Amino acid sequence: MSQADWRTLPPPGKPSPHTKAKCSNDPDAAGLTLTDAERSARVVVCAYVDAWGTLSLPVGFTYDQKYPLDHLRYWFSGSRLTQIRATASLEAFAALIGDFTRRYGAPMKLVRDSIPSEIGPLPRVSETWSTPQGSIDLIDPTLPSDEIALRFTARGPVSPAGAAHSLKGASR
Repeated sequence: MSQADWRTLPPPGKPSPHTKAKCSNDPDAAGLTLTDAERSARVVVCAYVDAWGTLSLPVGFTYDQKYPLDHLRYWFSGSRLTQIRATASLEAFAALIGDFTRRYGAPMKLVRDSIPSEIGPLPRVSETWSTPQGSIDLIDPTLPSDEIALRFTARGPVSPAGAAHSLKGASR
């Protein structure tokens, strides 16, 4: 899917009348706060924000109508959607594993390692599922927020239907 095609799609769930799409290459991208990784990735990062005049606030979504899904970002490279990223609360870990396993079978990759933290090494689990559109990575935890990272990566061009299917269960 192209960035232009993505802009024509409605946000997941039931957005407020103030919800709009913003991208890092927009002339007025000031309300879109990027992480260091997003700034250094050399991609266009898009998200939904609630715009109130000059103030833009991030839009939160829920997964499966009960788990908070934050920092929902769409990454475009060469104007093509290549990744959808989000974070979720630790409480969603078992539900997400169950959902992805029901949809796509057992993970094709499981990595247990540790990451440095201010209290010493912290155990981390990364699981990867293969999907018809590409892959899904679930990483628990991510720092500094101690949340779960979700990454949907396209194998090739992502169709609007494929992008919508990847986030089935996400709503506002």
